[in-house]
Amino acid sequence: MSSTQRRLAKKKKREKESKKKVLRRRDEMRARKKAERLSEREQDEKEKELEKELKEMEQLDAWADEVADKLPKETRNQIEHNIEILKALEEEYDREKTERENRNKELEKDGHATMDQKLRALRGEVIASTSEVSDVEVIKNSSEDEQN
Repeated sequence: MSSTQRRLAKKKKREKESKKKVLRRRDEMRARKKAERLSEREQDEKEKELEKELKEMEQLDAWADEVADKLPKETRNQIEHNIEILKALEEEYDREKTERENRNKELEKDGHATMDQKLRALRGEVIASTSEVSDVEVIKNSSEDEQN
């Protein structure tokens, strides 16, 4: 092979490699653009769904107001009372939930990882507290006996 043929072969090889690089870059850019368009489309769909739900909620509120206006006063008062009860129950549930979560965190801090370990620790605490209560009762009973 002559030197010019080698130079031409090297030149062709370089051109081929550079074309491959350019094509790879183009494919990457196309893929990125496609992903962006998909995410924009998904976001637009979510926004449309949200707007639709808000519109439905407004319509439902308007309907509820119309129905509430038609109800007798006693019934409206009872519904308001029931709503207050439900809110109180919800608050109680939230309070108990936070207490359970806090208790669970305390048990995990103490090194109780599994449910079994946590239950054993709780049983131990219950037994300890009941024995303290029985000690208090014994002391209380003995003081009552002394007074009699």
